[in-house]
Amino acid sequence: MIATAEGLRVAPFYDLMSTRVYAGLGRNFAFSIGGESEPGKIGPPQLAELAASLKVAPKYLEKIARDMAVQVEAAIPRAAEELLPLLGPAEKVMAQRLEQKIAGIVRKMRKRMLGEGDEQAD
Repeated sequence: MIATAEGLRVAPFYDLMSTRVYAGLGRNFAFSIGGESEPGKIGPPQLAELAASLKVAPKYLEKIARDMAVQVEAAIPRAAEELLPLLGPAEKVMAQRLEQKIAGIVRKMRKRMLGEGDEQAD
C-alpha cells in the first residue's frame, strides 16, 4: 500500500507474483502478509491482520483486493491479444500457457482470499 494525498492505494506489483508461473522458482514472497509469506496460505485471517496493521477497515482492504483481482483477470486476455501477433509460433504457445496459468492463479487467490468462486467472475 502507498499513502498518497488521495488516500491509500495499492502499490505497483509488477514483481510480486510474476515468478509464480515458473516452476522451480521460490514459492514465498520476500515479505509477509499477516505473518504469512507463502501466497497459497494467505487468506481472510492474513488480510484482516494486514488491515489492522495498516489501520484500515478489513472491508476496505477486501474491496481493494476484489477490484484488483477483477482488473487483473480482465487485463490478462487483453495483454495476450496485444502480444500474440508479435510472437513466433513457439513463443505463442508459451504465452498462451502463461495466460492460462496466470488466470488460474488469480481465480484461486480470489476464491481463497475473498470467498469468491468462478461463477461470480462472469
